[in-house]
Amino acid sequence: MKQQPREGGSLFEKTKEMLPGQGILDLPRMNMLGNRYIELENHLGILSYSLTETVVALKTGELRIKGRELEISRIDREFFCLAGIIEEIHFRL
Repeated sequence: MKQQPREGGSLFEKTKEMLPGQGILDLPRMNMLGNRYIELENHLGILSYSLTETVVALKTGELRIKGRELEISRIDREFFCLAGIIEEIHFRL
C-alpha cells in the first residue's frame, strides 16, 4: 500500500525552509547516535570535562552533557565528538 504524502510537509521541513543554512548563521549543529555518541559542529571550546559531565561553549551559550564514562573521541577548532553513556543534554543561553 502506497503512503500518501502529508499536506504541507513536516514541522522540520517547514522550519528548515524558514531559516538560512547553518553555515550562514554559524549555529551549532549536533548529531547523536542513540545515547552513546554526540558530534557537535561550531563550538567555541571545552569549558569543563569529566567522566560524568562535559560543558561546551557555543556562540549562543553553552551545552552541558551529563552521563557516565564520557570520553572525548575527537576535538578540533569546530568539531567535537563525545562518546559514553549520555543521560542528559542541556542548552543554556
